[in-house]
Amino acid sequence: MSLPPSSACHGNVRLMRRPKDTDRARFALSGKLADVCAALEALAAQEARHRLRCAAN
Repeated sequence: MSLPPSSACHGNVRLMRRPKDTDRARFALSGKLADVCAALEALAAQEARHRLRCAAN
């Protein structure tokens, strides 16, 4: 799994992968709590759209 596009993050949020993590689906978000929450909501919506597209095929 690749990192979501930076457009999925709003405000001043950093989306990064830690070099020592072997799980490719794991990443860290940092920033103001409200911005991080908004970014998480956007990522969840993006994942839901992706799942719907996959289920339709």
